[in-house]
Amino acid sequence: MLRYTLGIIWMALLITKSEAQIADIDLKDIALKHQSLFENKRNIILSKSYDQKLDSIIEFNFNESTQKWDQPFCKQKFTYNDKLEEVLWIYSSWDSSVTDWNQLMKDEMKYDQEGNLAGFVTYVKGIDKQWKEFIKEDYRYDTKNKLKQTNCFSWKYSSNQWVETEQVKYSYDNEGKLLKDSLLQWSLQTEDWIKSSKNDYTYIPTGKQHYIYHSVYNQELSVWEEDEYTWYLYTYSYAQLISKTVFHKYDEEWKRHEMEAYSRGDRGEINGNKTVVWDYSEEQPNFDVMQSQFEYDYEMSSDEVLFPYYFRNPEALFYHHKIIHNNLYKKEEESTDMVQYRREDYFYSTIGKSTGIIKEQFNTIKVYPNPATGYITVECLEIKQQFCVELYNVIGSKVFEKQINTTIETLDVSFLRPGIYFYSVIINNHQQQSGKIIIN
Repeated sequence: MLRYTLGIIWMALLITKSEAQIADIDLKDIALKHQSLFENKRNIILSKSYDQKLDSIIEFNFNESTQKWDQPFCKQKFTYNDKLEEVLWIYSSWDSSVTDWNQLMKDEMKYDQEGNLAGFVTYVKGIDKQWKEFIKEDYRYDTKNKLKQTNCFSWKYSSNQWVETEQVKYSYDNEGKLLKDSLLQWSLQTEDWIKSSKNDYTYIPTGKQHYIYHSVYNQELSVWEEDEYTWYLYTYSYAQLISKTVFHKYDEEWKRHEMEAYSRGDRGEINGNKTVVWDYSEEQPNFDVMQSQFEYDYEMSSDEVLFPYYFRNPEALFYHHKIIHNNLYKKEEESTDMVQYRREDYFYSTIGKSTGIIKEQFNTIKVYPNPATGYITVECLEIKQQFCVELYNVIGSKVFEKQINTTIETLDVSFLRPGIYFYSVIINNHQQQSGKIIIN
């Protein structure tokens, strides 16, 4: 699926300059961060006992005025349904001129009766600030709920309809391990599906990935030609992953192209990575692309945290515990030093439990005035129990919290800066109502 995703990235860049006109931000970076959502949808098992769910990831730049990593840059937001299935992903950039998030791209997901991810539709913001269809994928499964085929579509603006462009077919061994995925493309000349490329997978005795061989189909000679392979290197004794190296065929010789090496903490889990690109001519490392270093709350394992689908596939090596931060580094120009250029913060919320409050009561919660100046009033006239009011700023930080024992309460918010805030009314650890409020 990486091949298809990269094609989509460049389509997005073209649309940016024409019909969609997305804001000036690196769409390639967006798609690369999000691509693994649909690269591996096999054997994803959802726990029934999650305590928290990941709601958003916000990237921050360094703020010279505060000397902290608190200058918002971009955000990924995740929404789930009652079955704890991710149904919406939204990517936004920070607009400092209006001190608010500017939504750029979103995915809407759907599921089949077995709970399998049945497909998604990607939308981008157009010139008119409305969502425009962009790409779509549909998934088909076998009787064992193994993904057997992906159908890929692009939105054709001239005819205002979806056009199928690619198909990916998957095959497995008797143990359910992926052996091959084959990409077919629709040919306008022959009006038929033609072979395009394929990946062949091999494994070490423990069942972990060993090699992935990528080949392209030579239409003239009707043969497969191998042009890339990925090698997974493990320790001998514990079979722990050390690195992943990509080799390209260069002048009929295999040359190292890129390596991702992994670091581990005291507990043995992978907690960071470093990506290096090779210089073909000198056969030595050329430059570091990126380095990540994660910080965790080791009191909460991944079995207790609901992460979106694309963090729960076999390639998501960092999601073994609740992640708090991810520090991003890159090499300084004309230097061997790695410097931090951004930080990702992960924001979670408690998964609600049943409260016994009837649904009609939700509408009895009122928060006013809006806009407000100095004070806001919260009314819960028909709910005869303690509740909590929380206020968050636009970057997701909690700025106010108060437990309330009466049915109506006036809250002093004069200490808050003017701007947009989001409120949550929580009863028995379950969010009953949320909304946006403006404070002048």
